[in-house]
Amino acid sequence: MKLLGLKIFIIEDDAFYAALLKKFLEKNNFSDIVLFESPIDCFKEVGSNPDVIFMDYHLGDVDGIKTARILKRNWPKTYIILMSTSVKKTSVYGRYPNLINSYILKNPDFNGISKKMHFLKWMKFLRFSLKILAFIGMIFALFYFLL
Repeated sequence: MKLLGLKIFIIEDDAFYAALLKKFLEKNNFSDIVLFESPIDCFKEVGSNPDVIFMDYHLGDVDGIKTARILKRNWPKTYIILMSTSVKKTSVYGRYPNLINSYILKNPDFNGISKKMHFLKWMKFLRFSLKILAFIGMIFALFYFLL
């Protein structure tokens, strides 16, 4: 994994759509992508720490909201993007702002995903930069108090 690359999980039971989304993300310079057909497969990757999870709202018999709760419990800082072809944005995203960070309507041109992903990459870069600055500040403070 690249130092500032995003680790992306895609939970999608439609293998064709998952492959299209993965290909789209790879074309936009995202390479650390893992596909899952069900949330259960994803839960087995508890040791991983994804930055972003794309999740289908309808995963067979599995409820997307219950799945989002479990995902947030395992990875509270992970950005969850809910995808659907039929569910209205206001009916899900508006009611569960602590679980779902974003909502996209599934479409073959992946409208809006590219901007969202590059924004998340910049946010990760800024968090990393702030950690470096904090570390440098601690070093200066240590030298100041030792002198």
